[in-house]
Amino acid sequence: MKDLKKFSSAKWILVAVGICLLLSIAVVLFFTVNGGGREVISSGGVDGDSNGSVDELQVRSVRALYGVGDAVQVEGTVVAGVGAGRSVEIGVVDPDGRLWASDKVKLSSVAGNTSAFSASFRSVREGDPAGVYLIQAGLDRVRSNASFLVSTSSGLTAEVRGLRLQDAGGSGGEVRSRRVGDMLLVAGSVANLAKVSSDLSFIVELRNASGSLVESGYVGTVVSAGGEKVLTVGWPAKAEGVYTVFAYVQDDAQSRRIISNIATFTISVQK
Repeated sequence: MKDLKKFSSAKWILVAVGICLLLSIAVVLFFTVNGGGREVISSGGVDGDSNGSVDELQVRSVRALYGVGDAVQVEGTVVAGVGAGRSVEIGVVDPDGRLWASDKVKLSSVAGNTSAFSASFRSVREGDPAGVYLIQAGLDRVRSNASFLVSTSSGLTAEVRGLRLQDAGGSGGEVRSRRVGDMLLVAGSVANLAKVSSDLSFIVELRNASGSLVESGYVGTVVSAGGEKVLTVGWPAKAEGVYTVFAYVQDDAQSRRIISNIATFTISVQK
């Protein structure tokens, strides 16, 4: 009987030791996970950043289309607790994927928690590739992209002719005013100036008054040497405003290289 009592006492001692051990482990884990009173890391990922983190970064080209001799201008805004004096890194990539220009510009205070920046790059040269140029801007870990078109006369093997806005029935017309919900059907004739049959893509872009891309689409087709085809691209008008249509030809839908002139016209969309 005495041995049984000793066994029971030893059993309860082992249980108590086990409970204390588990409680100790729980306390250690609690302080490890919660940082043991460490300061909270800022949302920008940097401890002690008095300028705050970037909430929003926007960049755009001042113009949607540049020709030979035009200086490329870029502007944008930063929304955050970021004070004037910090810098935004800007790079411009050409249609061949090469860095065309770059700069690092300082922010200037505008109002409240919004700061602005702008940069002016070199002029477009005849030897620059025609096509879509990509703007890449960055501040801390936040990035923003935009694009613009460059038109040159070198290397053109196609031409866009008779660009127009069709009416609802599909016939050509010069009416440039539409209402929200109407179809914006853009038609143009694509001429192949090359001496061989070519697989061409008719690209149409719709940009708003600030030059930002709103809609885009394309039609691919084979055009015989010296031949010409009428092609149409369209979308419903989603919001009122003044828009500019840009139409051009690429040698394929994935390429950013333009091989034709860039034809344009303006559309007014009303309620």
